[in-house]
Amino acid sequence: LTSGNQLLQAGSGLVQPVTLPHRTVLTVLREQPRGFYVPAIASLAGFCIGWDVGYIGSLLTLPSFLTDVNASQPLSGMKAGMLVGALAMGSAVATLPCVVGALLEKCGRRWLLIICGTLCVMAATVQATAHSFLQFAVGRLALGFPTGALVVCPVYQSEVSPRETRGAMMGLFSMALAFGIFAASLCDFLVKDLVHGWVYSVWLMAVFGGCLATGMLLLCPESPRHLLFKGREQQAWDTLAWLRQGAPDDLIQQEWKVMQEDLRA
Repeated sequence: LTSGNQLLQAGSGLVQPVTLPHRTVLTVLREQPRGFYVPAIASLAGFCIGWDVGYIGSLLTLPSFLTDVNASQPLSGMKAGMLVGALAMGSAVATLPCVVGALLEKCGRRWLLIICGTLCVMAATVQATAHSFLQFAVGRLALGFPTGALVVCPVYQSEVSPRETRGAMMGLFSMALAFGIFAASLCDFLVKDLVHGWVYSVWLMAVFGGCLATGMLLLCPESPRHLLFKGREQQAWDTLAWLRQGAPDDLIQQEWKVMQEDLRA
């Protein structure tokens, strides 16, 4: 492959489209497996969001939860609303454009997902070890911030996926989110009769957050577009070439030129 520096020294004319035969999503994914497993690992962010949303409703009615957290008394409507709404409050702060935009620019897509996964582990630990309503509520509020910030996942997926598969790979996020809601509700049902059964649903949130952070740290690179935006041209080219291993050289070079043009626009 042509080096990034050589391409950077090429002229700044308009990108000329490359005529290539039509290729299906399955063809591209077989050709470029990294274009599948990297966005798939990132889609754990959607599963974490779904789990956060899905486990709380049933959890509030479990006898083991009421015994451990609310002295065996039913939760009042206000308390139940506070626990459900605490996640939304934290998420609302994280999704403010001035907040999530600054985090994306400062941390990058990959490291933001790693940090959010780690914060999910910490917030879930606070909840799972709670023996009071206040501690559990604080854990829910703290969980809201990384949950809200995880919505940057489709941005990362779109930037690391091959052009022909971006729609399908971004769809993994929505699919994982919906499945996370279902899985969390199912987990609550399965543990409803266990002593301290509610903690299993919360500890699993820590497990999934840890899997997201570990997978992103060990198996996934930073977005080449973010690297290029930060002026790290050679690293951006190397990352793009790694992600597109198996693709035709002219397609990789065309995508690189388009990224350069987008940066200059």
